[in-house]
Amino acid sequence: MTQLILALDSPTPAEAWQRVMPLLAETELSWVKIGMSLFYQPGGRDLLEKLDAARVNIFLDLKLHDIPATVSRTLEGLYQLPWRMLTLHTLGGEAMLEAAQAVMEKLENSTAQATLDNKRSLLGVTVLTSHSEATLRDELGLCDTPEQAVIRLATLAANAGLGGIICSPQEIQSIRQHLSPPFKLITPGIRIGSVAPDDDQVRVATPEYAARAGADFIVVGRPILLSPNPCETTREIIEALKLKRLSSQSP
Repeated sequence: MTQLILALDSPTPAEAWQRVMPLLAETELSWVKIGMSLFYQPGGRDLLEKLDAARVNIFLDLKLHDIPATVSRTLEGLYQLPWRMLTLHTLGGEAMLEAAQAVMEKLENSTAQATLDNKRSLLGVTVLTSHSEATLRDELGLCDTPEQAVIRLATLAANAGLGGIICSPQEIQSIRQHLSPPFKLITPGIRIGSVAPDDDQVRVATPEYAARAGADFIVVGRPILLSPNPCETTREIIEALKLKRLSSQSP
């Protein structure tokens, strides 16, 4: 079943905790994404500990991108925190990705508590959902389409041993032709209804589309956090994902 991750993009860790508490109490939400804007604030690490104490799975989206030695040392420090999935930027290149995965495997093998049930994953960020083909061509100097770039970077991540990638919903089907489960596909850019004019996401789709295409996780932030009833919206998304699973199992 495709699972929901709440992108807990709140101004402060304290506000983030206040927003997520009702969702944890009143819905089946079990995954939360913490990004750079929260993690690097005072209290960011404390928020991770509080979420872990509440038995929430944490997706730590830091998009590490540096030379291999720096990323490796950073991972050794971050490993002490309670996250389940963590992002690197695939544009860091093969050597960086391989070094990070090697450190992760060493840390997992040295941890007695590491089991299949709580095994951690490194994920590769491919092309941001805010990037269009024009952005890649005119600003970043890449001749690939977003789909071509995502497939190339996803293959790089898989060859380095990473557990999955971040991609838009629009590339899921193409990637699944090259990379099958258990390689994970995590998709932001999820929208419900029309996209607001000031929305910075350009490669978007609905939860149902992403689930049908083969996403393992969808990441949803503003459609829930800005909803008049966040709990109801969360329940509706989770039920839609359940119905998609049931319909896919029907003969």
